[in-house]
Amino acid sequence: MVAMLALAACSVDYGQTRSSFQLKVAGKSLEEAVDAAGKPTREENRGPDEKVLVYEKKTFDSENQNAKDAAVRVIFKKDASGKFQYSSIEFVPET
Repeated sequence: MVAMLALAACSVDYGQTRSSFQLKVAGKSLEEAVDAAGKPTREENRGPDEKVLVYEKKTFDSENQNAKDAAVRVIFKKDASGKFQYSSIEFVPET
């Protein structure tokens, strides 16, 4: 029973490959990305035209022996209409 609970707890963290997480947020507005990927650990502002959603312990690198990522940064930039749209993604491996 204890082993099952420990396994269930582990499945919450690092539950997604990098590619599956990226598919949830790529091409989306900031609001759509939050709806798809869930609430981020924190949000950072990089000036008036750029926001970053930071998710911690959410992904792993399936192409590198399932190495865990400490964080994922999803970058959004304002488009011509003033709405924040997906720009890029950064995976930060655990050290």
